[in-house]
Formats: sequence, structure tokens, C-alpha cells
Amino acid sequence: MRLPGTESWSDADIEAALAFADNLRVATVSIVIAVRDKQLPGGPIAADAWEPTDLVYQLGDAAGLAFATGRVRDGLVIASSLSEIGGPPPRMTLMQTIFAATLGAIAGTITVTMVEDEVNIEMGARRVYVSFDLSDHGLARRRHLFELIIPAAFASPTFLDKIHGLAIGGFDQPYHLPPLDMFARLSPMVRFARDWRRESQMDQRLLLGSLLDYEGYIGILQADKEAWMEMPFRGSLIDWPLLAMLVGMHRWSDTPAENDLVVGPATRFLHDLAREIAAATSPKEEMGAPA
Repeated sequence: MRLPGTESWSDADIEAALAFADNLRVATVSIVIAVRDKQLPGGPIAADAWEPTDLVYQLGDAAGLAFATGRVRDGLVIASSLSEIGGPPPRMTLMQTIFAATLGAIAGTITVTMVEDEVNIEMGARRVYVSFDLSDHGLARRRHLFELIIPAAFASPTFLDKIHGLAIGGFDQPYHLPPLDMFARLSPMVRFARDWRRESQMDQRLLLGSLLDYEGYIGILQADKEAWMEMPFRGSLIDWPLLAMLVGMHRWSDTPAENDLVVGPATRFLHDLAREIAAATSPKEEMGAPA
């Protein structure tokens, strides 16, 4: 399973790119752990001396390359490692934190929950919690941040349970929204997350628009034939919020592939990728959810 158009890429080039990214990941995480857990000869590093690094986005590109070329296990390892790049004092900006949380939720290693304006990110393996309040931002930026973080929350099982007001077993409790910010209630992502299991009320146009955007985006990348063949991309190969939404759908709904909403080969690939990731990371058996 590969993103259409990547079949002609050199396996040697792909493996070299992923190996380089993995070296960056291992080295950076090792340094962060060493600084966090040990006293340095020069004394502790002051919090204001730590600066964010764009390594988070570099590893995101590597995870996208792995997923696009059928190396799903490698992609999951990279995606789950992004949260290790941080560590007190913080080394990620707010946008980088949301990005890392989205990839971690896709990989099943991070849980994102939302109560009113507050977003909580739990990194289970490290038992680390990160929280931020979206009410600190203006209305336009707040809605944009909701659009980015809601897909990560949707891929997290605790949010799915809360947004429906349901027990894991089904619709046996009253249906109502959680106390989300009033502007988040207007978000297409919230409306989709709220209604996706109630097909009579789900607005398929919300998903269709995102799928059309992704199909067109991949088409634009492929139109630059020289750049496409040499793999120096102008953007990510994966629409991460869209993939998170699809992973959330396929984690909790065993629908056949023929029922997927697709608009072209790129979105067919994205659905298949989401279904494979969901199967590899599904918490259904642990949570007691229906098969």
C-alpha cells in the first residue's frame, strides 16, 4: 500500500532518508534524556536557554515518507517519538506541541482530551501531562487551534466516549455535547466528530471537502515532475489532521472499504493507511468496545 506515484522512487533513497531521520531522533532523544536526568559539568541549563527546534517537523516529514511508501511500522515509530523531543523545560512551541500530539494520537501513544477551552495531552509511556488553555487566544486564532487539535482528540478513545456522552458499548446514555468552547461548536471538525456515528445526521460534505483538498494537493505536488521524482517536497505528503480523523473513524467503526468516502487515488490510499494504522494500534480489546 503506497501513495500513488511513489512506486518509482528508489528504495535506497527512501531508506537513506529514513535512516538519517532515525539518527536525528535517537541522538536528540538521548541528549534530552541525558540533560533531563543528569547533572551537567557546567550545571543545569536555565529554562530560558532552551529554544524550540524544528526537528519535530523534520521527523513529521520522515513519518509521512514512511507512511506514503508502505513502511507503516517505521512511520508509527517515528510518529510516536515526537513527544520525546520535548521535556522540561519545554522545547516545543504551541503549534509544534499540537503537531506532535496529532502524530502521537495517530500512533496511539498520546491521548488528547478537551474540557471547555482546556486541552490536556497525556503521554502515556512517560506519564507526562501537557495542558494549555485556548481561551488565552483571540477568537480567530482560537478557532484555528481548535481545528488543529480536535482531530487529535477525535483519534483518542477518551474523547470519543466523552463527546457522545456514551458508554463504550453503545448509545445507552443521553446524547449531548461536552462543554466545549462556543466557537469550537461551530467548527466543522467538532460537528463531524459529534455526528459521525449517527449517519442520518452526519454531514458528509465536511469530510468530502477535506478529501478533495488532499486529492488536489497531492496532484499539485506531482505536477512538479522533477521535484516529485527527486523527492524534495514543498510540503508534507500526509494531511495529518485528516489522517487523524480517518484513523479515529476506523478505530471505532469496522466499515468495509467499499463504504469509504473517496474522491481519487490519493484519498483511497489515505483511507487504507488509516485502516491499517487503526488495526495496528486499536485499543478496542482493552477498552471493551464492540468489534
